[in-house]
Amino acid sequence: MEKIYFIFGIHNHQPVGNFEHVFHWACKNAYLPFFNVLKDYPDVKITLHCSGILFSWIKKNYPALLEEIVLMVDSGQVEVMTGGFYEPILPFLPDRDKIGQIEKLTKFIKENIGCQPKGIWLAERIWDQHLVKALVETGIEYVALDDTHFKMAGLGDADLGGYYTTEQEGETLKIFPISKKLRYMIPFAMPNDILEYFKNKANEGSSLLVMADDGEKFGVWPETFKHVYQDGWLRNFFNMLEENKKWLISTTFSEYLKTHKSKGRIYLPMASYEEMMEWSLPPLAQMELEDLKEKVKHFPDVEQWNKFLKGGLWWNFFTKYSESNNMHKKMLYMSKKVNKMKNMVKKRKDTTAKADLKKACDELWQGQCNCSYWHGVFGGLYLGHLRKAIYEHLIKAEKITDLYFNSAKDFWQKVEQIDFDGDGEEEILVRNSVFNFYFDLNKGGSLFELDYKPKNINIINTLKRTKEAYHRRVLDYSGNIKETNFSQPASIHNSVIAKEKGLEDYLAYDWYSRSCLVDHFFHPDVDFNGFKRCHYGEQGDFINQPYISRLKKEKNKIILGLEREGNVWVEDEMVPVYVKKNITFHKEGLLINYEIINLGKNLISVWFASEFNFSFSNSDDFQCHYYIPEITLENNLFSSSGKTPEISQFGMKDKYYGLDINMTFNFPCSVWYFPIETVSLSEGGLEKRYQGSVVLPNWKIKLKSDQSFKFEINKLIRSYDNSG
Repeated sequence: MEKIYFIFGIHNHQPVGNFEHVFHWACKNAYLPFFNVLKDYPDVKITLHCSGILFSWIKKNYPALLEEIVLMVDSGQVEVMTGGFYEPILPFLPDRDKIGQIEKLTKFIKENIGCQPKGIWLAERIWDQHLVKALVETGIEYVALDDTHFKMAGLGDADLGGYYTTEQEGETLKIFPISKKLRYMIPFAMPNDILEYFKNKANEGSSLLVMADDGEKFGVWPETFKHVYQDGWLRNFFNMLEENKKWLISTTFSEYLKTHKSKGRIYLPMASYEEMMEWSLPPLAQMELEDLKEKVKHFPDVEQWNKFLKGGLWWNFFTKYSESNNMHKKMLYMSKKVNKMKNMVKKRKDTTAKADLKKACDELWQGQCNCSYWHGVFGGLYLGHLRKAIYEHLIKAEKITDLYFNSAKDFWQKVEQIDFDGDGEEEILVRNSVFNFYFDLNKGGSLFELDYKPKNINIINTLKRTKEAYHRRVLDYSGNIKETNFSQPASIHNSVIAKEKGLEDYLAYDWYSRSCLVDHFFHPDVDFNGFKRCHYGEQGDFINQPYISRLKKEKNKIILGLEREGNVWVEDEMVPVYVKKNITFHKEGLLINYEIINLGKNLISVWFASEFNFSFSNSDDFQCHYYIPEITLENNLFSSSGKTPEISQFGMKDKYYGLDINMTFNFPCSVWYFPIETVSLSEGGLEKRYQGSVVLPNWKIKLKSDQSFKFEINKLIRSYDNSG
């Protein structure tokens, strides 16, 4: 046999904010058993990457595993790669944060494992050519990317047996292609089938094959623990490697670089692995691409065609999901504030200030963990606890910087008018000692972020219901759960299962963002269930239209006026209506004074509602519930739905978040309430997810010409004792 080298790369990671029991479960089912098998095969070499999040957790909870890794590194069996400590998507970070995150993980590896990493693992293998200079600056010599990147640059399979060199401004970096074929075969194909693939590639003249992918597929992905360990797949695979080691040479990236030259210079396009680029597309385009790829499967030389069929850029997630964009822009906003603090601290000889800066940087970097910013076959953005963690760390960073820009003792308030979300239009940010209030003037003057600093939580962290390409598979199941007992597990990219029946009943889609102070004018025939599914008659043009802002500042008081002269359909006539909401900010929340004026000539009857959306920790736990002093609710959990009679107060308590939100109305009203629940995809399959709760006070009013209706909503937000 012709000789061929094989690099086996393992990437292990758990996101910031993931549950502690998930860390333990993944460690016991994937990370520990993998190394327990590997240590019995000293001739089998791997290259390992663990995110700093996971490495730190292993050091604290499973120190014996870290010691085992150190021994394997010392023997030359394991090479360790660095990366961004908190597993960020490096291209979406400012360079100062890219470099800081890489240096932090590199330092951890040197201090705890005793080696200097030469390679880097890029989160989700997302590449941008401008990364080269920053990576080289941190001492990186090589990176591994998917062969998809290389094929998009015009290469074919015959060109991929080795590594290439790329450059930026004369700084050079080595780039290895990762085999998609092996990613799909390992650990799902039988070792003998994989061996035949190695033989074929060796006979074709390939000198190197690389498989680098998630370590969770070795025990955590569905059915893989039984397959990989109990049924002996991993031992059989390692046995196969050792039995053929004379021609199938197990090596690491750094070892291969010592004995082999680059195949030449290359420049790769901005890309990720093939599936990620498909997920970033809008749903219709994604479905069209899926259908086209299905047709091409029947073409001769299918791979020749497939390399020209690509999805979108990772950045498209910021247009696909406004919630992802808001988190990203919050992160950039905080990066600037932390950098401003850094410039201030530089001028001081103050060890406390330097410690504060280090803490602020670390909180910021935790808020850059990639998992919450996108969605594909992994839950990601759809997992509320992961989104919460991003905001939690960004708010913590902000609180540290606040101490350097504002008085720590007095109640302070500030207003900024900036293009926060990068859409070319300005938003209004009102910040004080206790809260952040972010308003989108061009979307109905709605409140899209409300941070309660004492609990480090964004209360409006509700994901709207968005159509996904995989939702057509939900309808294919017709309410039946797909059988999950596979004779042999399949890659999660190839298999989608329904985890529960009736998911098709939850396929409702929102045409506007789930924010607060969303101004509705309902058709007289709107019913509760129709509105709950966002299938109802909207008679006004206020929700997605611009409001004018007027700002009034008094001592320790800011009043933000938001107003719009719009139109409301009343029967068969479009009537001009003026809506004004004056918002006063105080230490316990905000006071909203509404005024609705009939600018038409005739008497009108209108049905007005101001929508509020809140995110809570749990929808089915008695510790999280609604409360109404005037009446008793039969079911007061956040998973419940209902309509109240006219009331003057409506409250919500969440003991796990430590929140008590109380809304009072000086003009009694009915309140509608229901959960926002999505159908999303995760490693385990299709599932229903609670995203937040809608609270909708509404009033049916009659107005003569030039007559106004005024009412007040006082929203109090307090810490709730969660000790009991």
